[in-house]
Amino acid sequence: MKTLTLWTIILTLLVSCSTENETLVRDDNQTNFTDEAVFRKTGLYPENSTNIYDAAGQLYYAITEAYLLQGNISVTTAGTISQVENIANMNAEYLSLRPATYMSPTSERIDYILTDQQVTALDIIANSSMSSRAKLSLNSFITSLMTYRDLQKEYDYIYSFIIDYETATVADNALTANDKKIILTTSSLSRYGFYFASKHRRKPRDRDWDISWGHIVAGTDGSEANMAEAIVKSAVCGIIINK
Repeated sequence: MKTLTLWTIILTLLVSCSTENETLVRDDNQTNFTDEAVFRKTGLYPENSTNIYDAAGQLYYAITEAYLLQGNISVTTAGTISQVENIANMNAEYLSLRPATYMSPTSERIDYILTDQQVTALDIIANSSMSSRAKLSLNSFITSLMTYRDLQKEYDYIYSFIIDYETATVADNALTANDKKIILTTSSLSRYGFYFASKHRRKPRDRDWDISWGHIVAGTDGSEANMAEAIVKSAVCGIIINK
């Protein structure tokens, strides 16, 4: 009886230790999985290092945020352009991107972009210097993006969509260097624009920060010339539609 009791105790201890070890392994695996899931959540990481025009979106974000923080909101298009450019010109990285040929956007051009925005956006793409393939690609991209906006998709979903599009664009050897410059500048501004909207509210009445066709295609329009013009046009349009 004593022998049986002793073996019973030993077996109980072995089973207990085995169960505890299995539990620890499962807990460790679960912890690792959870940490990885949190790490892979994209909402906090709007960057895309594979897009060589990523600085466009980064500077758009910084300039727009600085504009809101300074609190002096112009009521005119010309005033908004001037204020945005003044803020941009205090940014060393922006200045490093601004070529000698930079031209300030006109009030007329900004007002045109923001009038009947979807039709204007399609016209700007159609009349751009991009190839036919690139025009179809960018048209489809922005149309899908605006659909996801209307469906109120979360930023993680939109981020993943844009990253996938940028990856495909970079790998597409049928696109010209000019095609990729315009598309990837536009997509960078879109990626940071949607991220900005997910983090900011507009006054009065604490409304959602809006993303519009005009705000996105302003980047397309500006990138025909250079990245600096794309950044300023996109920032100006984004600010105006959210007044």
